[in-house]
Amino acid sequence: MAWPIIAAFVFLVLGLLIFLFKKKNIKDDKPNYKILFIVGITWIPLGITTKNPGFLVGGLVMMVAGLLKKDQWRNEKKWSELSPAEKKVKLAIIALLTLMLVTGVVTFFMYNN
Repeated sequence: MAWPIIAAFVFLVLGLLIFLFKKKNIKDDKPNYKILFIVGITWIPLGITTKNPGFLVGGLVMMVAGLLKKDQWRNEKKWSELSPAEKKVKLAIIALLTLMLVTGVVTFFMYNN
């Protein structure tokens, strides 16, 4: 019964260690408002479908904040401008996320029938 508390504590400690390690290496960087907008527009439907007002309001706030700072959006490199190593990394990430999505959908339908 105590494993959720232990797991939460372990994640908290790991998160704190990662934060402290990264804090030393952080350069003075501005927030990426484009990502804030994208996260916001993905949280809105999540909040609606789960009937969770926290996600809905949080998504609206992030989306509006991202839109208000649209002139400060970072321009990422286009696919043609990426080096072969960067293309491989992005393709690996896309493949992994696709595999996770398919696995999740298959698992969902297997256990709900």
